[in-house]
Amino acid sequence: MHAPPGDAYYAPSVIASLERVGPILDAVEQATLQPTSWQGRGPLPTHADGLRQVQVVQAIIESARTGHPVTLP
Repeated sequence: MHAPPGDAYYAPSVIASLERVGPILDAVEQATLQPTSWQGRGPLPTHADGLRQVQVVQAIIESARTGHPVTLP
């Protein structure tokens, strides 16, 4: 995925973010869970995968704050 044409400037970090979500947008556009841009990478992450990632990050932050291990739900 490349920056949209025109006079707009997109920071490299924005372009990198767009490249990461590109396959998800392709899945929506193609109405499939296996978009062509995602081939060879396995299934797209689900909402449950995203929730688990958030839980892990929250546990890391809490453990760093308290200095104690945190049990994941």
